[in-house]
Amino acid sequence: MFSKSKFSIVKAWITSLTVSIDNIVFYIGWNFISLTIGMFLFVLLGVIMGIFDLQALMQDYSWIQKFFLGLFRTISLDTLKSIKNATGHEPYDIFKLLFPENILNHVLEHKSWSEYVNVILLPKKAMLSSIIMLISIFSMTMTVGYIKTALKFQNGQKASFHDMYQYFYLIPQYFLAKLMMLGLLILCATPFMGILFFIVPLFDNSNSFFLPIVINGLMVITVIAIYQRIKFMQYFVIDKDMRVIEACKTSWSVTKGSWIHLLVYSSFGIFLFSTNIFLKTLGTLYGVFYRNTNQQADVSIYKQLTQ
Repeated sequence: MFSKSKFSIVKAWITSLTVSIDNIVFYIGWNFISLTIGMFLFVLLGVIMGIFDLQALMQDYSWIQKFFLGLFRTISLDTLKSIKNATGHEPYDIFKLLFPENILNHVLEHKSWSEYVNVILLPKKAMLSSIIMLISIFSMTMTVGYIKTALKFQNGQKASFHDMYQYFYLIPQYFLAKLMMLGLLILCATPFMGILFFIVPLFDNSNSFFLPIVINGLMVITVIAIYQRIKFMQYFVIDKDMRVIEACKTSWSVTKGSWIHLLVYSSFGIFLFSTNIFLKTLGTLYGVFYRNTNQQADVSIYKQLTQ
């Protein structure tokens, strides 16, 4: 009942690789455009946050090349440790490890985190909220458009760069779907958290050592099982233009008896992701190709489940 096979994992990845390779020029262009727009929004946000010096940005454009080169360079664990141990945890000490120092606003050099937040960020909270909302809308629009192109290619249809923005009207339902997924997962975890924090402490120390392990294990299994059942609701919203509740019910229905099979598929994806981290290739072209093929594989699973 729990491992009924309704799709082929091998077929999903073969389809994913075939589509990605056949349309590699399209997706290289897609990623370049999205990165360019993303860079513009990121720099705009950085200027408003006082991270970047606008005058320095306008005088020397060499930072653009460094920005794009930096996207294909994975930050090592040693670098992350050095960021964490930055002297005084000052904003400037941290940002100069990530970005070209010549474009950074040196006003931050002598400010603590609290001063930075109170003096620079809080007075601009209205502008920051607007930019962050704009970035979020852009990100969701690109995600919806990418799924639409994957569906088109796997249906033997043509896609264009217009798909990057022409489905913006799906953003509200897509956002609600992601919000509902998160809410359902939190709801499923809440009873276990209640037991863990309010009931377990009532037992003596000898028993309470094992109970948290068991309860945490049950919580993780439950959340993963529920996620596997509702993960395709976003695809029904995007592909079928369904309302969130209907999409959730449909995803639950088509994945009935398949959550273990889906778990195996997801575990393989996690393994590939972990391999990327281990090999430090997430920032390389291979990392970009992996992310594209992973999305294509998800779409293939969705299509197999709905056939």
